[in-house]
Amino acid sequence: MKLSDLAARQNRFTPGRWRSGLQTFVRRQIFRHNTRKLLAAVERHQGPLPANLKRQCDDYAQDVLGGNRYALPLYVYAASQRVFKEGWIPANYYAEHVVPANYLGGTLCQERHLTRRFVNPDQVPDVAFLLGGKLYDPQFQPLTLPQAADVIFDQRDQVLFKRNRSARGLGICRVTRQELLAAPLHRIPDGVFQQIVTPHAAFDDLLPEQGPTIRILTVRDPAGKVAVRVSNLKVAHKDIEFVKGKEFINIPIDIATGRLREFGYAVADYQPLASHPDTGLVFAGYELPMFRETAAAMVKYHESFPLSGIIGWDVCIDRDCQPRIFEWNLWRAGVTFGETTGGPNFRGLGWENLWKNKPH
Repeated sequence: MKLSDLAARQNRFTPGRWRSGLQTFVRRQIFRHNTRKLLAAVERHQGPLPANLKRQCDDYAQDVLGGNRYALPLYVYAASQRVFKEGWIPANYYAEHVVPANYLGGTLCQERHLTRRFVNPDQVPDVAFLLGGKLYDPQFQPLTLPQAADVIFDQRDQVLFKRNRSARGLGICRVTRQELLAAPLHRIPDGVFQQIVTPHAAFDDLLPEQGPTIRILTVRDPAGKVAVRVSNLKVAHKDIEFVKGKEFINIPIDIATGRLREFGYAVADYQPLASHPDTGLVFAGYELPMFRETAAAMVKYHESFPLSGIIGWDVCIDRDCQPRIFEWNLWRAGVTFGETTGGPNFRGLGWENLWKNKPH
C-alpha cells in the first residue's frame, strides 16, 4: 500500500455509528458469522466440541452472563482448550458490557497522535503528524511540506504512516520523501509518521524486518490497582510486509517469565504451530528481551491514565534494549485470542456482573 492509496480509500475508513436497533442486529449477525467461522477453524485443528462442554457453555452464558448469545464465543474457548473454565469473558459480552464500563475517553482512543502526551515521548517513534491535511512536528508546531520532509526524513530514507482509527495493522504504509512531496495531503486521513524501529537482536530469528510486536494488556481492578493480565507476540510471515490483518502468527507469552508458550497460532485459522513456518524457530521457552521491565513501564503509564480501565499496548524492544510504543488501544483491545489460547485472564474483576447493572 502507498500513501496515495489511503486517499483513494478514505471513504472506506469512515467509522459507522451503531445506534439503531437494526444496526445492532446487523453487528451481532456479523459477529455470529465470524465466530462460527472461527469455531469451525478451531474444531478442524483441535476436534469437535464435546456435547458436555457445549452444555456448560450454554448454562454459563445464560445463568452467569445473562444471555445465550454469549455462548458461541465460549464454544471457541472450550473447543480450543478442551475443557470448560469459569471466568471466561466472551468477546461480544466484552464489547457490550466491559468496554462501556471501563472506557470514559470518548473519541480520544482513535487519535494516535496523542500517545506522546501520555507516555514517555522518547519511547514513541512518532516523527510528525498529519491532521486535517496539515503537517505538524512532534510538538504540534505547524510545518510546511518542505519542512516536514526535512523533519520526517532526517537520517532516514523511509518511514511508516499509520492512519488514525486503524486496526490490526491495516491502514499502514511505507513512505519515501518523494511520495510525501507528491501526495494529496488534503485527501489523506489523519495519522502519524513513525520512524522504522530496528528490533532487538533477540528477534533476528523472527523476521525482524517485519516488525515483531509485543501486545501487553493492562487492566485496572475495582480497587484501582493496574496489572498485566495477558500478553502475546505478533510475528509476520516471510512474504508479508507488516504484522497486519490475519496474515501473522500470534504467540502467547507467559507473563510471569517473559517466555513464549509452547504453541503459536496462525491468526487466519488458529492452526497451532510449534515453530515459525518460515524460520523454523521453536517457540516454547523462547525468552523475550526486557519483557518484565517493559511490562512494568506499561503498568506505570496506565496508572497515570484514569480514563481507561483496559489498555492494549503494542510495543517493540529496539536494538538499544528500549521499549518503543507503536500505539495504545484504549477502546478495542480485544480479548478473543488470549481467552481462546490461555484464559480465563480476567477473574476477580467482577466483569461477569456488569450486565446486571445495565438497563435493558
